[in-house]
Amino acid sequence: MSLGRLAVYTTGHGIDSVEAHLDRLDSADASPEFVALELPDVDNINEDLASFSRKVAKRSPATGIVWHIIERIEKRGYEKTDNKADREDAEFEAGRQYADQHGIPHDEVDLKRSEIAKRYATWPHRLRDAAVLLIGSGITVAVWGIAALCGLGGIVVLANHGFTLQGILSAALRVGLAFILLYLGRLPALFAIGKIGYWFLDTIREHRDEAMYRQIKDLSEERSATEGLLIVGANHFSGIKAITEQDNVECWQIESPAISRYDGELERISPQEISELTQTQNDT
Repeated sequence: MSLGRLAVYTTGHGIDSVEAHLDRLDSADASPEFVALELPDVDNINEDLASFSRKVAKRSPATGIVWHIIERIEKRGYEKTDNKADREDAEFEAGRQYADQHGIPHDEVDLKRSEIAKRYATWPHRLRDAAVLLIGSGITVAVWGIAALCGLGGIVVLANHGFTLQGILSAALRVGLAFILLYLGRLPALFAIGKIGYWFLDTIREHRDEAMYRQIKDLSEERSATEGLLIVGANHFSGIKAITEQDNVECWQIESPAISRYDGELERISPQEISELTQTQNDT
């Protein structure tokens, strides 16, 4: 027997509580014979995540630098929300409890972080990311250099003309231009970071979708199971569904409480939006 039906429980990581997930799973029209969790089979998931940027950097330095910056930006964003939207594993704990309550096994199905880094860091990706990062940061440094010269020019003008009307106006114009250039100059570097981050996430998501589905198929064959349940981030659903359609497997989505309330793209959801969703869930 092989897999015939796959329910995909889509979540926004760390938004809903364990109890909210369990309520939604219990009310869903699904009878899985096993539960698959979007987690790599590692001893300590937190340590594995913490070392992820280092693993990427060993393979592709430019990508690793960018991912480290993105992680720090996201961490600061969550700190500003008083950690209300801290990304915990509530949905995965709910999956384990759901499996135990129904007497079915649960398993981790995802690529290890080292394998993700290995698959992404092909030479075309390495060279592309390095070139984009160098160009973006190079333009930023050049513009900031011009801004510094403008600022110094304002000081020189003020020193030569003294605090006269002409001197003050001329210095103010140069210093104002310097601030404008400082602000605009960061845009090329930010664009490069955002572009590389998007490429990275988009590429590894495809690899992870394929790996998770392959492991699910293996589990179904090992256990002679025809129906499974995958608990996964919502942005994986479209990729998983496309693979199942090619494999003639019936696939449908069960939305977590937060996902059913959110209309935007989860791939671009901000920490503040996650915090608001969390607060809304806590109030209901």
